[in-house]
Amino acid sequence: MLFLRSPLLGMISLVPNLVPLGLAFGCWALVDGHISMAVAVTMAISFGLIVDDTIYFLHHYQASRRLEGASPAQAVTRAFRLAGSAMVLTSLVLILGFGSAVISALLPTRETVTMLSLIIFFALVADLLLLPPVLLLLERGGGGRRARGGADPAQRGHDGPDRAG
Repeated sequence: MLFLRSPLLGMISLVPNLVPLGLAFGCWALVDGHISMAVAVTMAISFGLIVDDTIYFLHHYQASRRLEGASPAQAVTRAFRLAGSAMVLTSLVLILGFGSAVISALLPTRETVTMLSLIIFFALVADLLLLPPVLLLLERGGGGRRARGGADPAQRGHDGPDRAG
């Protein structure tokens, strides 16, 4: 919330970060049936890892809305263009890095890295498929001024960049 300077975007950022935790723990419970201490601690660890992609996406979205006067759809498209490949790449690096420890002889290590990889995957999917529609729904519901982090550019005394077409 502090980085985005918008309590509303801060609250929205929780959606694509809490959903993956719930999905991963639900899958784990279905497959394994036992939530060990290592798996439970993974929730706190993973939240710190997965929030980065969401903040990166929201930063580009907010900058497009605030600085360029982009529409919500244009801002989402720009955020995908600027942040999408980096989000996918960093998530894959983390998944593959943690995945290398799946062959560990220690059960808690295997459980932790398996759960982390699952959560990171679900978080990437949530950031790419859940966050944009939530942002667009927010804008449609009248929260657009707050989501940009300030007053409408026209109310600040300038119209923003000229757009052709």
